[in-house]
Amino acid sequence: MLTITKGDHHLPTHGLTYRLGFDLQFKGEKTVYFLRGENGAGKSSFLKHFVLPGLRTQSTPFLYVGQDLAMQVYPMRAVLGVLDLPRKGSSPQKTVLSWLEAGSAAGMLILDEYDKYVAEVTPAIEKTDAFITTLIMVSHTAPDDAERTLRRTFTHGRELFLHKHRNNGSFSVQVTERVLW
Repeated sequence: MLTITKGDHHLPTHGLTYRLGFDLQFKGEKTVYFLRGENGAGKSSFLKHFVLPGLRTQSTPFLYVGQDLAMQVYPMRAVLGVLDLPRKGSSPQKTVLSWLEAGSAAGMLILDEYDKYVAEVTPAIEKTDAFITTLIMVSHTAPDDAERTLRRTFTHGRELFLHKHRNNGSFSVQVTERVLW
């Protein structure tokens, strides 16, 4: 699906250099990636400046839910209404579920800071089993109930950990990978 090559990846606008000691491959093999790191480690910037543009360049269909679900529920409802697609109810959880089901052409789902809205999306993720082959979940917290639930749905689990270091006035972010299952 998407490969971010081994080496240094610069983001001068943020004064960050991401250091990958491996080729990071987001494969469509029923894999969930937990992108973790301290608050301010550059997780969302990594997504927005490297992962999402790479997916767009490859014309890979994906669904993205940003950090503030409350701000996205109304646009999700609007899209469903404009496309005359059914909604399962008015709660945020039901709106997300309807929106995800409408996006069944996507093979990848990205949830940025999912721990802020995990109660709303966990049931929805379980319903996307038929079409989501790659899931990226961003958080600054340790493994949780979502991880245990996803072991039933996804064949592979990986943790990508971002650790930020100060380096002569700029910052480097070391990205490491660990197989969870």
